[in-house]
Amino acid sequence: MTDDVLALSLVPTNVQLAEDSGDISGIGTTIGDRALRAPEGVRDSYAAAREVVEEFAQAKAGEDGGGPEAEFDQSRYEAAVEGIRDWLTTTCS
Repeated sequence: MTDDVLALSLVPTNVQLAEDSGDISGIGTTIGDRALRAPEGVRDSYAAAREVVEEFAQAKAGEDGGGPEAEFDQSRYEAAVEGIRDWLTTTCS
C-alpha cells in the first residue's frame, strides 16, 4: 500500500499530461481497482481520490466538446491522498 501512496502522488501530473478523457478515466479505474484491495479503513479515501479524477475526466470530455477549460481539483485530491497517508502512519507505525 505504500507503493500506492507514491503512485497516487503522481496522479495530478499524469492526468494533466493525459492525451484525452479516456486516459484520465483509465487512471480513475486504476485507483478504483486499488481501492478494492485496500483495507476497509482507507477505502473512502481511495473513493474520494477516484471521484476527483473521474470528475476531471468528465470536464475534460466536455472541454473537447467546446465546454470550458477543465481544471483538476488539486486540493480536494490531495486531501483524499492525505487520508491514505494518515491511515498508513497510524496503522503501520
